[in-house]
Amino acid sequence: MFSTLESNYKSDNASSNDLESSAWNQFFLKYDCCAVHEVNGTTNDFDNTPWCTTSGSCQDTSSQIPRTCCKDVTLNNYTSAPSNCHASVNRGTYKQNCMDPLKKLSVNNIEEYQLSLLSFSLLFPIILQVIEITIVIVLMFPRCYGSVNEN
Repeated sequence: MFSTLESNYKSDNASSNDLESSAWNQFFLKYDCCAVHEVNGTTNDFDNTPWCTTSGSCQDTSSQIPRTCCKDVTLNNYTSAPSNCHASVNRGTYKQNCMDPLKKLSVNNIEEYQLSLLSFSLLFPIILQVIEITIVIVLMFPRCYGSVNEN
């Protein structure tokens, strides 16, 4: 995950034509997180991204983290994120890393999946019994189901 961010992140514009950067920014906004590892200041996961090394506001030194990483920003207002967040990277102004929300999502999905399996495993024997009882009834009482020859 980190290598993908480091190799492909080129813009902090959430609606840029660069689909990978846009996807990262949308992810940061949707899951209220920033980067893969915890941001601890101006040295962070974005330092070696194309956004910081070849192009973008990080490379221009006007940002140290994406504006989409700032607390309380949305898709509608991230472009006006406070500079003390993205330029100065002051503690308490930016979001937590994205690993914690991902872990929670995977745990929730696993738990939901396990619950589905558990429900099915509990219901399956009951379903088999109902099928078995239905077959026995049909075989024992064929007249009720129109399979007897009438003379």
